[in-house]
Amino acid sequence: MDEIKRFEDLLNHNELLQDTINQIRKDLNLDEKALFWNYESQAAYNDFVKLLEKVIQTKLRNGQPSIMQLLYRVDITEKQSAILWHLDEGDRVKKLTSLILNRELQKVLTRKFYSKNEQNPD
Repeated sequence: MDEIKRFEDLLNHNELLQDTINQIRKDLNLDEKALFWNYESQAAYNDFVKLLEKVIQTKLRNGQPSIMQLLYRVDITEKQSAILWHLDEGDRVKKLTSLILNRELQKVLTRKFYSKNEQNPD
């Protein structure tokens, strides 16, 4: 399997992609209608990111306590998120979306790594 480090790398890995989307839905408390991957779209990745950006933008507009709870649930550190508060709203949404996508992918990959190692101990 190709090395996967960023959410963008998942385009040809449907199982990991779906697991990551499910993790995002879980942590952001969203249903399938609010956040979905359109497998038939030529621009599926960009469409998905735009959907997530809209969700993030709404949460940002609800106030900082809501965002701080989201950062905690997703497990984004203060150090990682410190730059967010110095960006304008559009850049803040894009940076936060990127942080969330990549952190959720890390969670999925870590879970798969440890479950694989439990099944095949040395």
